[in-house]
Amino acid sequence: MPTTIYTLGYQGLSLDEYIALLKEHPISLVIDVRAVAWSHKPGFAKNAMQSGLREVGTDYLHLQSAGNPFRKDEDGENVMMKYRSYLQKHPECLDRIEAEIQQSAKKDTSICLTCFEKAPQDCHRSIIAEFLLARSPRLYVIHLGAESDQLSLIS
Repeated sequence: MPTTIYTLGYQGLSLDEYIALLKEHPISLVIDVRAVAWSHKPGFAKNAMQSGLREVGTDYLHLQSAGNPFRKDEDGENVMMKYRSYLQKHPECLDRIEAEIQQSAKKDTSICLTCFEKAPQDCHRSIIAEFLLARSPRLYVIHLGAESDQLSLIS
């Protein structure tokens, strides 16, 4: 049976809007893939986000190892290419995400990878999803919150 995972960027959303999007789907766990789970945007720092999600019965996990250590690089190289190389050298975060996917699937629920950028192609979470698809047959990824929810990277 296929497994679905979701991704969602909170750019342009309030915490209430963000949670409403999540609640439209069978998501039991949000995995925060930011290197630093902090934000100027109210509700999206680690503790506030965890608390808001807990109130609606959704678990939260900050997976710092999945964060993009190159986000602030200014040397002109493609940050996304650097992140792709980083994941190849540090697959342990993918192992952890896969374990969470398997646990959620047993409960007939899903996970959601989250970060800031609204557009998945502008965010390293799309690369994480791509790597997960390469490792896991029959995985579907749905990017929430774009112009319309985008089903992509179907294996």
